[in-house]
Amino acid sequence: MTEVQSPMTDTQHAMVHPKNRPVRAVGIQQIWVAAGGAIALVGFFLPWIKTWHIVEMGSDSGFSFARITDSVSSGNSLAILFVVLIAAALAVLSALYAGFTTLDARSLKGVCAVQITLAVAAIAVIALTVPSEIDTWTGLVIEYQFGIWMTIIGLAIVGFGGLVGVMSKKVE
Repeated sequence: MTEVQSPMTDTQHAMVHPKNRPVRAVGIQQIWVAAGGAIALVGFFLPWIKTWHIVEMGSDSGFSFARITDSVSSGNSLAILFVVLIAAALAVLSALYAGFTTLDARSLKGVCAVQITLAVAAIAVIALTVPSEIDTWTGLVIEYQFGIWMTIIGLAIVGFGGLVGVMSKKVE
C-alpha cells in the first residue's frame, strides 16, 4: 500500500484554518462605524451652543470652540477638541480601510478595538472640556444645540459598531 502525499504542508493547513482565513469586512459594523464617523464629522461643524443675554448673542460650533486660544475657565487653549475631529476622521478612514482590504480575523478585531478607543476618547474629551468651559460663562443663558448631540451620537455609533465587530462570531 502506498501513502499519498498531500501537496499542502502542515503550515499551509494551519493558514486555511477558519481563524486565519482572510475576511472582507464590509459588514454592517463597518458601515455603522463609517456612518457614525461621518455624522460626528458633520456635527463638529454645526452649532454646539447658543448663548443669550437679553438678545441672542450667537452660537458656537465644535470647530469654533477648538479654535479658542485662551479659555476663560483655565486660561488654556481648547484645541484639545480637535481630538474629536481627528477621532471621527480616523473612524471613517479605518472603516474604509477594513472594508476595502482583506484582513484576517485578528487584524479586523484590532481595527474594531481602535475604533472603540477613538470613540470613547472623543466623547470623554467633549464631556470633560465643554461643560467646564461653559460653567464659567456668568450672566449668559446657554442652550446646547443639535451639533453637539449629533457629534456625541455619531461617536457612540462608532463605538457601538466597533464593539459589534469585536464581539462578532463571524470573524473568529
